[in-house]
Amino acid sequence: MTFRVPRAIRTRKGVKWTYTSRSFYFPELNAFPTGFLQDVLHVLGQMGVYPEVVDRRVCPQGGRPFELDIELKPFQREAVEKALKLTKAVIHGSVSSGKTVIAAGIVSRLGLPFLYVTHRQDIARQTYERFKAWFPDSVSVGLCTGGTRVRGESLVATYQSLKDLPLDFPILLVDECHRVVSEAFTNAVSNCDAFYRFAFTGTPRGRSDALDTIMDKLLGPVVQVADYDTIKRENLACDAKFIFVVVQEDLPVTDPSDFHNAETLFIVGGQKRNELIKTVCESRTKEGVTLVIVRRREHGLYLQKMIKNALFIDSSSPASRRDEARKLQSGVLIATGVIEEGIDNPNIDVLVNAAGGKSSIVTKQRIGRGLRFKEGKVLKVIDFVDLAHPLLFKHSFARYKIYKRLSDDIVFLSEEGRIVESPFGQRRRQSR
Repeated sequence: MTFRVPRAIRTRKGVKWTYTSRSFYFPELNAFPTGFLQDVLHVLGQMGVYPEVVDRRVCPQGGRPFELDIELKPFQREAVEKALKLTKAVIHGSVSSGKTVIAAGIVSRLGLPFLYVTHRQDIARQTYERFKAWFPDSVSVGLCTGGTRVRGESLVATYQSLKDLPLDFPILLVDECHRVVSEAFTNAVSNCDAFYRFAFTGTPRGRSDALDTIMDKLLGPVVQVADYDTIKRENLACDAKFIFVVVQEDLPVTDPSDFHNAETLFIVGGQKRNELIKTVCESRTKEGVTLVIVRRREHGLYLQKMIKNALFIDSSSPASRRDEARKLQSGVLIATGVIEEGIDNPNIDVLVNAAGGKSSIVTKQRIGRGLRFKEGKVLKVIDFVDLAHPLLFKHSFARYKIYKRLSDDIVFLSEEGRIVESPFGQRRRQSR
């Protein structure tokens, strides 16, 4: 139950990769997740030890099922049925599949108290408000975040706020569960001894630390809800087209393997890149929101100075500004990773990935911010091929492969706006 986790450390000489150990045995509880049981029995068997396994879990009784004030789509009802047959599962829903609706459907069928855990206060408040609107008055739902305590028989909470709270709930619901592998999140979830355990994510695979399969051990098998085409047919997501702008920055490459240095020079400080982003944002001719996603705060603040009347949000932004971002009808919104989960605005019809990166989890979450359905909308995703730096070029290719799984509508443009051939095929031919 101990795993090697890769970790990048930045030194004066560049980036050095090392490994840390991560154990999923909890000595303070003298326990481990039941998903590891067969692995433990296998190891003990190799040692000639064959223990008896006694399952003392008891299915909770006395549930009071109720009707929701919202109608589930057919694929959402099917997801609820699959989950209830398993009693524990990771529910994989594509972008805009309505994972919160599915969670509510599970609760309404079981009619038992639940704990809903997420990692951010604004998501917790948003989920709490939705449950209060969808559930009848007889269902008592509380809220627990950093500075907020609302009592209820059931609870929506951030995992950071669960310390010292009694967690004797029959149902555990985990939002954005690809984060559950983090040590603090794992400890919080493991302290809840719920019989029913359901987790939700749009990205069950693709962690950079290679701990994806641990989710199955902690929370159960992955259940696919619906693919992107199904979501579109149900008018929950829109179509998308992808545009890559090929950029050649005139900057020196000091260390081809140093991402931090490459990001600082070519992404945050890339003059051509940033001027192209400004041009995209200022060339709108109709209503709608252009979302520019950055990774580093200083990049967002720099772009905000360049782009007239742009709204910038990051993790330090007050709740009022995040609400403003959710309700924005037109203009330019610049955001850090805070936008990747929990902020939905169907008016976003142009999305600029100014952050780069190669993670499939993060890239899919970023695209998802613009795929919310609106009649007649086709999301335009604008990204960059960074020719001048070999590491950033590889990252561009990784994002291209992710986009290709969603749509064949991908074009490449020069810095002047002319259609050009894909540079990825050119590079592969040149390297032979």
